[in-house]
Amino acid sequence: MNYNIIQMYTSQEFAYCCDQVFEQIMLQSERTQDSHQMKEELSCQICFNVFNLNERYPMVLDCGHTFCDQCLCAMINSQNDGIFQCPLDKQQNNTISRNYALSKVVEKYFDQLHLKDNSLKLFCTKHPTYQIIQYNSLNRTLECEICSQI
Repeated sequence: MNYNIIQMYTSQEFAYCCDQVFEQIMLQSERTQDSHQMKEELSCQICFNVFNLNERYPMVLDCGHTFCDQCLCAMINSQNDGIFQCPLDKQQNNTISRNYALSKVVEKYFDQLHLKDNSLKLFCTKHPTYQIIQYNSLNRTLECEICSQI
């Protein structure tokens, strides 16, 4: 099938196609907003850097708050008495440990980031892993490669 053929659409068909494209863009925009919110949740509240499994490992205090290992080490070293205050709730803490549950979330977050690029891609609603490649003026739908063969 030749996808480079330019077809003339009526203004009504064009408007409908634009509506479908706009709907897809809005869905992607919502996903992007969710991603920004997720990034905030996965950030150290001292340095505001996103946790990672190399140099900003998430560590949890006795009080339950989580910060990166670099910030906690700097904070502990500055207090010298072995007991330190949480910067958020000021509770006294004497132990820190790795936040393994959050580490798994961080790992999945970075896996998802590597799958994305910055270009806009429209995906088929029937076949979500396939990109839209054409507008079917007869059915008035955006189609992926699979839909176009049906």
